[in-house]
Amino acid sequence: MKTKGRILYFFTAIAGIIMVLLIGAMAFCLVTKGDSVDKIRDNFLSQFSFIGEIQAKEEGETVKTDEIINEEKIDSWIKGHSIEDKVAQLLLVTPAALTGNANLVTADNTVELALRQYPVGGFVFTKENIPDEETTKQFFSSMYEYSSTISGVAPFMALSNMDDIKVLAADTLTLDNIHDMPTSQNQAMALGGRLKEFGINLNTSLVANEESQEMTEGFAGDLNQITDLTKTYFEGLKSQNVITSVKYFPVSGDFCDMDEATLLGNAVVFKSLIDSGIELVQMSDTRLNLLSKGMPATLSNKAVTEILRKKLGFNGIIVSGDLSDERITTVMDSKEAAVTAISAGCDMIYCSLDFREAYEAIVQAVWSKDLDEDRINESVKRVLKVKYQNSI
Repeated sequence: MKTKGRILYFFTAIAGIIMVLLIGAMAFCLVTKGDSVDKIRDNFLSQFSFIGEIQAKEEGETVKTDEIINEEKIDSWIKGHSIEDKVAQLLLVTPAALTGNANLVTADNTVELALRQYPVGGFVFTKENIPDEETTKQFFSSMYEYSSTISGVAPFMALSNMDDIKVLAADTLTLDNIHDMPTSQNQAMALGGRLKEFGINLNTSLVANEESQEMTEGFAGDLNQITDLTKTYFEGLKSQNVITSVKYFPVSGDFCDMDEATLLGNAVVFKSLIDSGIELVQMSDTRLNLLSKGMPATLSNKAVTEILRKKLGFNGIIVSGDLSDERITTVMDSKEAAVTAISAGCDMIYCSLDFREAYEAIVQAVWSKDLDEDRINESVKRVLKVKYQNSI
């Protein structure tokens, strides 16, 4: 320690001498060419910045950003959990799918046993799970605590759609009758605050397809107004620590005959939200006739990875469409659909009905090397990053 102290003293003394010389040089430059002062100062600071580093090391200082801390937590969680646990973290399920009880309103032993077998990444509640305020708050809180304790990471807590939100937050909710969403920052903030009271941390009600009826009526196709409306909704909730998943990418409906250029041209609202930092995008189950030979968007590598991930630059969580939807089930069963969705680039799988076959299929695909474990880890990292960044 004495030797290190002497070294530090030596460099500090040298720095003092050079500082005196620098002051003289700066005074000279002020008389001759003032713009050289900044250059001399910057060069000096860059050359001797190591003194501060020596002092920091001497004092044992360690500075870590939140990003580094989160990355360490993510790496630790991934290394400490099995393939089965990691795949489960990629599942968004309803209480009905988890327990077989569509009207579940209490977190009983059935819930605990199910979560120990399937420590899923999040829950999507419906109005059937909302009996009254006190019971609902206790139910949601218990689901959150059970899941956090069992899996070692907190779950997403979401409501299925705006109809469910209306049941939960009718007393504080002010909606535009045409567009079925808050249309001012204050309205969105009030809604976000109310959702947070119940422990809801994820909003899945935002539909950003500009061709949909709720988006075009009253706006006459004005994309600027549509973009402003959706951003107001997203940002208002975000201010109350409720993040948003926007849907349905790239289009809604049963079929779509658009080519890639047209789809990109129609993605103005999605692109605006992506640029604003939205954390989740949910795919549609629309069959893309021209783009993917009739394959549903959720299962299309072209739609998920090539367009959404690469061309629109979305780095957050991509959620599949509902794999229980008949537009999926008429093409392939839930087992094949789940593996195909992950292969296409989806990070989380949403199943409103039974998710177990999808879960087992993904796990088996990893064990059989049909899916690379690194591909699963990539999605887990995205999921955990969003959770940790937003203190979920």
